[in-house]
Amino acid sequence: MYRDEYFFVTRLKRNTLITDIQENVWPEDDDSPIKEDGLARLVGRIETINFFRIITIERPGKDTLRLVTHRMDLVAEEISEMYQSYWQVELFFKHIKQSLKTKHLYTQSE
Repeated sequence: MYRDEYFFVTRLKRNTLITDIQENVWPEDDDSPIKEDGLARLVGRIETINFFRIITIERPGKDTLRLVTHRMDLVAEEISEMYQSYWQVELFFKHIKQSLKTKHLYTQSE
């Protein structure tokens, strides 16, 4: 994934286990919604070898959002904006599917 220049940003579930936490590797301002920005390993059936970046975002009136990515070259706000953009696309497709009263959309790329 790293060599092919693919990247990911996704939400961590509440029950996701993480280990070897190195908090606030990239410190933010006190008034920033970014509350934690550090490195950790994910634990599943086996523990991951690589460290991933975990970003915790406090959202007023909503649940706290934890994002995971392997992008170390961006500031936390840019990663947060990437996830928000992704989510807007998801909401757009949900709206389209509801408007067309269909369960599946099929696409074709060139």
